[in-house]
Amino acid sequence: MKRNNNYLLLLLICLMLLAGCGQKEPIGNQSSAQVLTGKGTSETHSGNNLRPDELSDYEVVRVHGSRILFDNLSELEEASELIIIGQVQDTQQQLDYEYSSEYGKDILMDATSYSKVKVLKVLSGDIDTDEVVVKHECGVLEEEKQLVTFSEMTPLEKGDVWIFFLYEEFLEEDAEDVDEDFLQNTYWCAGDYTGRYPMPDESLIAETDAAVISEDIKTLDYGVWEETNAQHDLYMEILEKYDLTLE
Repeated sequence: MKRNNNYLLLLLICLMLLAGCGQKEPIGNQSSAQVLTGKGTSETHSGNNLRPDELSDYEVVRVHGSRILFDNLSELEEASELIIIGQVQDTQQQLDYEYSSEYGKDILMDATSYSKVKVLKVLSGDIDTDEVVVKHECGVLEEEKQLVTFSEMTPLEKGDVWIFFLYEEFLEEDAEDVDEDFLQNTYWCAGDYTGRYPMPDESLIAETDAAVISEDIKTLDYGVWEETNAQHDLYMEILEKYDLTLE
């Protein structure tokens, strides 16, 4: 009986050690919760413009899913109908809930942010407007103080300038709580976080070499939640090809 108890104790210790392996230090207060409750109605939040220093005030709920990613520039360009440098303007969002008989309450099923982006420069593709709308699978629940994201990109923040690799949304929009002008010229980033990169500025330049982006760039500067998702080599290739490095 004593030997059996020792085996049980050893098994319990092994399970505890396995549970602790592979965990990463969170950015903000992150959760992998899949079930999100709400009021049962779609909501519009004008100005989903969170700064990185404000993320600590929100629980970041990351809902993981499969997606196509790119680590090759030629494949990324082939998947992109439009490549631009753009500055984020205003944002609205659509939160969609469904009643779940299993949980007996309304569950958040989808969250989409619509960000107007002013086109500063077209690097590739044709466009006849100076503004596009970039869609992003995330939304803010103000009462719950949660930022819910179905994407590995951080939120588009008003005033920030990004290099966007975009493909156009051709499906009919069903976002009843988003203004009509946010449903025109809508695009997605190709390959989620692999389709958006920051424009270089002084904060991204290594002190030792003003022409080289620092290897120690912060994760949020790349606009990704996980450091392992930072596409440094691809980013450098993009800057070189489109001559975007600082002098």
